[in-house]
Amino acid sequence: MNSWEENKMKFREYLLKSKIDYVGYLKRIEENGGDQDLLDWYIQQLDKANKGNYTVYRGIYAKDKNKINKNKLGTHWCLDKNIPIGNIEGEKKEGDSLFILKAKSVPNSVDKIQSLDNFTQIPDENEINFNIQPTLIGISEK
Repeated sequence: MNSWEENKMKFREYLLKSKIDYVGYLKRIEENGGDQDLLDWYIQQLDKANKGNYTVYRGIYAKDKNKINKNKLGTHWCLDKNIPIGNIEGEKKEGDSLFILKAKSVPNSVDKIQSLDNFTQIPDENEINFNIQPTLIGISEK
């Protein structure tokens, strides 16, 4: 068994011990167009992010990047920089630009239950949720 298979088994054991319903999440993701491979991939991403130093992204509308409150960036982030429109913070107002925030996860900061709840309902969004705000490393205008 390779290390990914071993880690996957350990994480499934963790889910069971934590009373997180792997079978229930699998059923929900299948109902929403995903499958077991996608769920297992996502669980692997949660594990990597929870170790810290994992790059995540967030979209936000603002008139100027200096107007973005860097102390309140939010807890809902994406696993890649192709952020779905549903994951962009706020409503675009006249004169606003879209900014992509890039951050690194803090160790032991992933809200696994909220993340799994959201991902299995809307797997296309690749959303990950944190209990502790990730560390901002960059802002770019899109």
